[in-house]
Amino acid sequence: MQKTITRLYPLPGEQCALEGAYLQHRLHTRGRTGHPFVYSNFITSLDGRIAIASSDRDTHTVPSAMGNPRDWRLYQELAGQADLLITSGRFYRQSMLGEAQDILPLDTSHQFADIHEWRSKQELPAQPDIAIISASLDIPLETLEPYRSRKILVITGRQITTKSSLCRKMASTSSLPAIANGLMATLCCPSLLHVDTEVFTPLQVRLFFIPC
Repeated sequence: MQKTITRLYPLPGEQCALEGAYLQHRLHTRGRTGHPFVYSNFITSLDGRIAIASSDRDTHTVPSAMGNPRDWRLYQELAGQADLLITSGRFYRQSMLGEAQDILPLDTSHQFADIHEWRSKQELPAQPDIAIISASLDIPLETLEPYRSRKILVITGRQITTKSSLCRKMASTSSLPAIANGLMATLCCPSLLHVDTEVFTPLQVRLFFIPC
């Protein structure tokens, strides 16, 4: 794997070491209680594609030229500084099909051991927690199993359907009768509402409804 990258900004551009290129920004120090620092990362081809169709799978995939070890390393360094990773329900549906790129970082492969060591030195948990944004709540519950050591926040709006796997699971429990008997009324509440569900124990899942 290439050991250096060309920094394009700020000018003047220069060669710098790949490992540690993003960790040196110390992004985890830029937020504070009540004022989180939110950052994102994406990669695109020169013609603007982030994924392409493939004949051997149901969902789109990242082109091999883009999903290379160099960019994966940089992505790991960004994820390694996070308290919380924001993803979508689609990621877990792809996981169910075996078509997700990987489990959510941090990657436990030996080449990323230095990032885990870095998190430990910063007194951060071994893995970031997870927020799943989903309009449908169509999240296969079994795909959450690899993340049982993390807190999982599920965020949705009022347009969900009780046919989703998450709602069916919650409606089957007597501990959450409000969701089973009046889900849509609950979602119309004018303020953010969260339910600490015991049905996922020992998974730590919180469901947030946002009127929208």
